[in-house]
Amino acid sequence: MSERGARRGRRVVGRLVVAVVVVAALTVTVVAVQDQAELRDRAHASAHDAAEDLVAVRDGRSRIADLEALVRAAEVAQTVDDVATVEIITALDSLSTLQDRIALAQLELDRVRTVSDELVRQLRILHACANALEQARVRLRDGNTSGATAYLAAGEDSCTAAEAMAEGIAAAHPFDFADPQVMQDGGTYYAFGTNGPAGTVQVISSADLTDWEVRGSALTAVPGWAQIGFTWAPAAIKTGSTYTLFYTVRQKVSGKQCISRATASAPAGPYLDTSTGPLVCQLSQAGSIDPSPYRDEAGNLYLTWKSEGETTGGGAGIWMAPLAPDASKMTWFATHLLSVSEEWEGRTIEGPSMGRAGGQWVLLYSGNRWDSGAYSTGYATCAGPSGPCTKPPDNRVLRSDDDREGPGGAEFFRTAGGQLKVAYAAWDDGEVGIPNPRRLHLGTVSMTPLGLRIT
Repeated sequence: MSERGARRGRRVVGRLVVAVVVVAALTVTVVAVQDQAELRDRAHASAHDAAEDLVAVRDGRSRIADLEALVRAAEVAQTVDDVATVEIITALDSLSTLQDRIALAQLELDRVRTVSDELVRQLRILHACANALEQARVRLRDGNTSGATAYLAAGEDSCTAAEAMAEGIAAAHPFDFADPQVMQDGGTYYAFGTNGPAGTVQVISSADLTDWEVRGSALTAVPGWAQIGFTWAPAAIKTGSTYTLFYTVRQKVSGKQCISRATASAPAGPYLDTSTGPLVCQLSQAGSIDPSPYRDEAGNLYLTWKSEGETTGGGAGIWMAPLAPDASKMTWFATHLLSVSEEWEGRTIEGPSMGRAGGQWVLLYSGNRWDSGAYSTGYATCAGPSGPCTKPPDNRVLRSDDDREGPGGAEFFRTAGGQLKVAYAAWDDGEVGIPNPRRLHLGTVSMTPLGLRIT
């Protein structure tokens, strides 16, 4: 028997006091499972949305059949006048567009089904383990040690499977937590992440950056101008006596991703978005995503974000603009900071975060495809909080290694003691892509004679 197998055997047949320790140690897992109770409903809602997309796809296929008939009729015609030529060109363009939409809708439907099935499987495992532990806890409280032992034995398989799900994870938080940002307030750390197991905008908290408590969803609902189910890359900051949460959401009218804001009286929320339109939405650049707020030495507030030009044949870009003290609006025009220029970036740069390291303004950003091991984090040095910014040679500071793949979405934050750190997400080694989770990781930032370093 392997050493790991021997350890498990000793744990199962050991003294009851060890079982009590196991129950206490997995309390956080029980809380996380309870906070995931709404996950299946959200997965089913996503599947319902995908089903509606599929109806639209079927209607599109009928339209395609009509268009194809028109194209075939034009092909057999020997002479085509100018009007017919225009009709044919329009038909071909419409045909291509509809075919692309069908392909995308089918991919989304397949993705929703895959994610839903996998999440349900994991939830069943966690619920079975949590139920066994709760039943054992109740019996221990009532002095029924034999009953507690029986429930622990009955839940051994499910708890072993639950343990295996987290085995070898070097992340700060074991569940999916993409696009993370950490805000420190009153000695407590609040981490916000893209929609996942804990809600539309996930929020967890910690007193020591080691043990995290799941707090649920920070955002109550998206505003009426936005589509449900398309929120990611949240980032919060204290603005006077309130807190402001910036996040990415899809605009119904344009179908593009835009940036909105919500406010709350407490750092973990709930945040309320009462806006009638986006805070930032560069439709000429195919949309705006990945907001990140920061302050200069005088306390002035700024926002950086990414434009989506590469999705329509243009180029991705990193931008910034100063904000009003309450973050309700931009107070000046947007300034362009970075474009794609390095080979490792591929066609995309995104996820910006501005901060000061070693007395130098530094802009972190991610490059390449988010769902690949090529995804990495780079940096540029800036003359000030509004740029201009320059990429130094060999500017990648986080890349895939033996423990994680595709580290990105990095965000600066400072500890209560003033230490500069960074929060980022990464896939587990060898498990890149949906439905695998991107987990929360933390690193320490330093500026060395050789450049910026994250350890």
